[in-house]
Amino acid sequence: MMANDFTIITDLGGVLVAVDKRAMSAKFARYSTLSAKEILSNFSSTKLTKFDMGFGKGLLTPREFHKATAAKLRLSSLNFDRFAKVYGDIFRRKEDTIRLFRLLGKKHTIALLSNTDELHFNKWARLLGRDLKLFKELILSFRIHAAKPGPKIYLEAARKLKVRPQQCVYIDDIRKYAAAATKLGMHGIHFSSVRRLRLDLKRLGITV
Repeated sequence: MMANDFTIITDLGGVLVAVDKRAMSAKFARYSTLSAKEILSNFSSTKLTKFDMGFGKGLLTPREFHKATAAKLRLSSLNFDRFAKVYGDIFRRKEDTIRLFRLLGKKHTIALLSNTDELHFNKWARLLGRDLKLFKELILSFRIHAAKPGPKIYLEAARKLKVRPQQCVYIDDIRKYAAAATKLGMHGIHFSSVRRLRLDLKRLGITV
């Protein structure tokens, strides 16, 4: 197929934004009998863990997640608003990747697919600001009640974009998630750097 016919779908964390939950864990520790290290062990900066998977799939409301997290992490005197602020303050824009997607968006339809929850979405959507408009569709785990690497979330992306999986390029910093997209017929790319991504896209005939 022609390179310009490709629809490009990208992950969020690790590609468009950097994620670091160490500061979050340290702040939570101020309200807990657990250490920051013990709190951090329940989370991951790259993927949903067993602990936050339910919230990431939209099976809990934000307030239900707050209540469950307060119990699990022994948090006291931490109201919902303060909890939401600390929990969401983990993202940093990756300007070099965002610049690349601005260029890709001039020639291609692009979309964003992410394992994320409602509180995190509220934070990173504001962080991306106007750049959020680059994406024709947002395919988010908490909205469709499914998460990578399960097939449903990838196929939902293709359905929303009205293309076949074979017409999609999928980019993710987790190799397993890129491979899952490839198994469904998409062109999965494991993201490690902007330079490498440009080379991988070029092999598909996609240049900027």
